[in-house]
Amino acid sequence: MFQAALGTESEERPLGFDPLGSDPMGSDLIDSDLVDSAASVPAASEPDSWILYMVAIAMIYISLVALRKLASHFFAKSAPQTNVPLFKIEDLLIIFGLWIFSTTAVVSLILTLFDDRFLAIPSSAIISILMMVMTITVHRKRCVEQNRPTDFFIVDGTSAGKLVGVALLALLCYLPAHLGVSWFWDSLLRVFDFDNDVQQGVVVIRDAIQQQNWGLLLSMALMAVVIAPCIEEVLFRGLLFRFLRDQNGFFPAALISSMLFGLMHDASWGPLVVLGFLLAWLYQRSGNLLVSIIFHATFNSVTIGLLFLVEYMGWGA
Repeated sequence: MFQAALGTESEERPLGFDPLGSDPMGSDLIDSDLVDSAASVPAASEPDSWILYMVAIAMIYISLVALRKLASHFFAKSAPQTNVPLFKIEDLLIIFGLWIFSTTAVVSLILTLFDDRFLAIPSSAIISILMMVMTITVHRKRCVEQNRPTDFFIVDGTSAGKLVGVALLALLCYLPAHLGVSWFWDSLLRVFDFDNDVQQGVVVIRDAIQQQNWGLLLSMALMAVVIAPCIEEVLFRGLLFRFLRDQNGFFPAALISSMLFGLMHDASWGPLVVLGFLLAWLYQRSGNLLVSIIFHATFNSVTIGLLFLVEYMGWGA
């Protein structure tokens, strides 16, 4: 939520993922002269569209097969069935209502008083952290009321080392699908002549690398790799998805929560919905929110690493 405080920057990006959910491998990282020169190349030299579609489909299929193998090997038990609801509707409405209202109010106040868009990031991040703490507190209260285990992050006692390994393997399995989905999403936006907006967090990180502003880069990396994954997984998977799952089952809960997860970000809605669905699936199959947090944090770390290689090391050239 807090990254949306900066707004968006309209740029076309055929592929990519950003630190809070989308990708850096896009046209926003390509020099405009290269784009102009590429446009002048005869159409006959461009690869046929159907070949690209087939490659994207193949990448998605590879990821699906790999994720299924991962689940069968590490998650011996079937996905948990719908339980008696833990959270109440008022829990959901109060926490998300406070989150959205307070963030909007604080960001608007900061922009009015100080006209500083970057000051809005830590301010909204603090609010998000408070909402995360409130969610964990409410979870513990409901567990005590219903005589349930109060563990929130590691439910079944699995070792942290195994959870880290599963999360990293899941990321490796998912990356081909992410690239394929991103290409399909960009193609769809081009058909309807829409811009594939770059998330403002990516713009800030990219500018920090180009200007060698390491202090800003470090603070943004901290938010993207530590703060955002914890906040978003607790609120979207630990609270929203779990409430919807207990009411309606896995698929509707994963779909609705992932769509809202995508809307709360300011770019690349399509790939973010797919990412959110996968994070819900990981939480459902593992029973441990820590798996989703580690996956999310590593995903963002890879994104920042790719941005650094492109912008600082010049790999994009």
